[in-house]
Amino acid sequence: LFFSCFLVISSFSVEPIYSYMPDIRYHSVKELHDLYEKLLDFDVIHIRFRLNSDRNHMIMQKLESKPPTQLIMATIAAIQGYLDHKELAKHLLIPLIDKKKTLIFDRYYYDEQAFKNVYGAPNFLLKMLYRKEKDTDIGFLIKISSDECIKRNCLRPDSKIPIYQSRTTIDSLSNYFDCIAKRKNLITIDGLLPEDKIAKLVNEQICEFESKR
Repeated sequence: LFFSCFLVISSFSVEPIYSYMPDIRYHSVKELHDLYEKLLDFDVIHIRFRLNSDRNHMIMQKLESKPPTQLIMATIAAIQGYLDHKELAKHLLIPLIDKKKTLIFDRYYYDEQAFKNVYGAPNFLLKMLYRKEKDTDIGFLIKISSDECIKRNCLRPDSKIPIYQSRTTIDSLSNYFDCIAKRKNLITIDGLLPEDKIAKLVNEQICEFESKR
């Protein structure tokens, strides 16, 4: 998971995608083009790795209503999620990067791989789909225990989704993210720390990274 911290870049104009798409969903390519035009006014954009298309939204509604390990449905969802990302990258992410904008991702393809794998999509398929995807310049895993995760999930609007109620599933996700953090050299931070402390640690790491560039 990627923490959104703007303290280090406070002299720049910053905008979250949630200002325009609070439900993280788009209905047409034209919407992506319109979003691109709006975000051009900002230096730093807080964004998701992908947005949900209408088709993906319908698939996920079916998948989330069932217990994990739904091989066929999870595989369909994984492929559609990848297609959504490619469309987003083509019409929004790559054009913004070409304009020298800084993108801060809330989640990245690591999250997509972890969740779809727990839902039942084969790991080899997920690795193949994202094999050419670039890693982030700097990434963070804000980590909490499975017990704390389950406690926080109870406060979610979608808390009744089976995957958020299963201790086994939460443990599997946690293990998957630990493996990704090691493989991708993510900086792990204790998610139980106060928000200002987490922000400070993220700030320090970003400043150190920038000083070495």
